[in-house]
Amino acid sequence: MKPSADFFRNSRAVAVVGASERSFYATMAIRNLTGYGFEGEVLPVHRDGGTLLGQKVYPDVASVPIDPDLAILGVSPARVPDAIEQLAGRGCRKVVLIADGYVERADDVGAARTAELAELCARLDVELVGPNGIGVACFASGLVPICEPIPAGVQPGHVSIISHSGALISGILDGFVAEGVGVNTVVSVGNGTVTNLLDWLEWTVDDSGTRTVACYAEGIGDLARFRDIALRAAGNGTLIVLLAAGRSRLARDIALSHTASIAGDHDLLDAVCADTGVARVPDVETLVTACHLQDRGLAQGPLVITSSGGAATLTADLAADAGLTLPQLSAASATLLGDVVSASGHIGNPMDLTASRGLDGPARRRLYEALLRDEHVGGGLCVLPITFPDEEGHRGMHRDLISSLAEASERTGRHVVLTPIGDQAVTDWVSRTVAAAPRLGLVRSLRRATEALGILQRRARHVRAEPVRQERSGTRADDTEWMSESTAKAMLAARGFPVVRGVRVASSGDLATAELPGDGPYVVKGVVREVAHKARLGLVKLGIPDSAAVRCAAEDVENSARAHGFADRFEGLLIEQQVAGFELMAATRWSMGVGFLTLAVGGTLVEAVRTGASVALPWHPGSWASLLDRSGLRAVLETLPDGAETAVHSLCEALARDVVDGELAAFETVELNPVIVDSSGNTHIADALLLRSDGGR
Repeated sequence: MKPSADFFRNSRAVAVVGASERSFYATMAIRNLTGYGFEGEVLPVHRDGGTLLGQKVYPDVASVPIDPDLAILGVSPARVPDAIEQLAGRGCRKVVLIADGYVERADDVGAARTAELAELCARLDVELVGPNGIGVACFASGLVPICEPIPAGVQPGHVSIISHSGALISGILDGFVAEGVGVNTVVSVGNGTVTNLLDWLEWTVDDSGTRTVACYAEGIGDLARFRDIALRAAGNGTLIVLLAAGRSRLARDIALSHTASIAGDHDLLDAVCADTGVARVPDVETLVTACHLQDRGLAQGPLVITSSGGAATLTADLAADAGLTLPQLSAASATLLGDVVSASGHIGNPMDLTASRGLDGPARRRLYEALLRDEHVGGGLCVLPITFPDEEGHRGMHRDLISSLAEASERTGRHVVLTPIGDQAVTDWVSRTVAAAPRLGLVRSLRRATEALGILQRRARHVRAEPVRQERSGTRADDTEWMSESTAKAMLAARGFPVVRGVRVASSGDLATAELPGDGPYVVKGVVREVAHKARLGLVKLGIPDSAAVRCAAEDVENSARAHGFADRFEGLLIEQQVAGFELMAATRWSMGVGFLTLAVGGTLVEAVRTGASVALPWHPGSWASLLDRSGLRAVLETLPDGAETAVHSLCEALARDVVDGELAAFETVELNPVIVDSSGNTHIADALLLRSDGGR
């Protein structure tokens, strides 16, 4: 249920039901409402009445003097249904439930409570947030009924926070206060029984007051919808910065396939993020800084100003580590620097202004203004190799440097961010100066600044240009239909895929009349239904030199099948030409309504090496570069014979297109492993696994 567009507007009265001195969370909602200057009515409700924090407490919802527009429920699960009925009777249909004891209990009681709550809200048309969250906020209007301590001084702005976790919100807000990031709305989704994380993500993407969304997710339940929302965000210029935690259970076909093992839910989420321009971050600190630097327009690439050769070199190294490309300065900027930078300095980006000639206060400010107007840069990053200056007299030069940057940023309209080479305490003078200069920011770690800028810059590298039509929907059925290797290869060969040459026979006794595929060496494989990892069971024999040895190897494979109890599943033998070369895996898989193609180092090492990446389907012009850049396989393919990269690219693209629009679209998983790249750069499919679900997608 997507929340109404006016969820935070025109809130004249907020009821806090269950408010008493014994209820920490409900009391915090009142403290935050009053602390952030909410101008409407705060209506505490508790059966004991009395007063709380200077507010009259009403004994029940029926007795509050005006109809509340929003309600915070701090009561036990047993009392929740009655409270919601009473609130709906007063016309209040925006309710935040902070209690736990629902689906997170993982038992029948929690499940029943959750189902009852969902049915009740649907019947009463209640837009419920929670349960098991800590509230919502709109800082522009002072509507901040968050039910836990949050920092003072959160300023209104254009970054919204959507989070499964309530506990993390206070830490995120603290980071935004420290870095001077303004906040629009906050939603602690909790269990998302009625309005879930994707509902609120879609709401913020459509909200005109939000330019950046900081999202903490403990699982994305619907990748197809997430992709649709992310593509809409990319289209309207809203950035989603995503911190996704936790790993979901792997797909059921892991027993048969390597694909689900190396391309789990997080790998597939990575693919969707790369496809749609979502900035995925590893931790809260980077999430805060990425939102900060995006808000200040530095994602284009900053002008790096230092007064130390060491700081300039360190910044260049950290930028390279983060995959951050610093823009080259214009010829005019380079000429300007040439007139003032001493022989011991450096002209470029990063620049080193060590012992620059003739730079008094006004001259320094004019230099900064000219450099910040360079059309190639998005703003400035001032890297300080020294401690932050205080008000001591001997730090006047350093204070002048920062003051000149602040003035230059105001005159040019370009933002400048200060950062030390290592995390350090911020002096009162620096805090006051940054607070007083709207375009001067602060990040307390150079590494974090470069990492965040690298993420922001890379996020747009492989975004698809065209819209995506919905390909599939639904989930995998419990029963899996397995297509035998020989049948799968015949199907692939008929569709033009480069399958190795081979012949199938019913038993070793049929080899006397069978025509072997070309010259040896050969591979002998047992065709055993629903057994994919055959080598470890003695069902594959390699390097067989001639027909006599093939007969012996075939008998050994038959004996291994009987020894492992596979006699009723044994469907014959495959004898194929053995191809030598480098082994890759190319595979497709459908998950949560989205198709993916995975390319990885293959063969028996696929799970041990885990060098690979996935891209979301359908295939688009940036898919191949996305695979190579994010998997690390570009350097690997460059070591293979000429033509190998082109051949692998063609195979992947053909597979991707067939599983969306061709006969292979019937299969949940298509795994080609190994795909062998020979000494001539050609590809050969040596093994194929096709899994089809009776339940569709």
